Amino acid sequence: MSGTQNAIELSVRSVYRVWVFVMGGPSGPRLLTVRVEPSRSVAINNERPFFGGAPKVKRESIVVEGRVYDVFFDENQRAQDPDEACYVFMRMQTPQRAIDIHIEDDIHDIIEVYTEYVLYMLTCIHPC
Repeated sequence: MSGTQNAIELSVRSVYRVWVFVMGGPSGPRLLTVRVEPSRSVAINNERPFFGGAPKVKRESIVVEGRVYDVFFDENQRAQDPDEACYVFMRMQTPQRAIDIHIEDDIHDIIEVYTEYVLYMLTCIHPC
């Protein structure tokens, strides 16, 4: 195996920790373990603390002035009980590399994503 192939394999199997921001339930910054999937995207290593027993986790990528955030949520919970839904915001450097959220720098983006995207999606699911 060449050095390049080995580096690619190691990056696909990577597990690392990153600071994210959680809205819903106990909101705030959290240190989270993530992994790089074979599809070359990042996934939450253990979803249960955020989404409960058998979640149907969905991820949406949102761009705010050139900065990319992946938002993870339980699609079923959001549809059935949106007031109790939990959203995990992860800042992305590349599709397979999350970087730490620095709350003092990223909170405005997180609020914008939450108010403009998450709340908009809720109105599409549950129109007034």
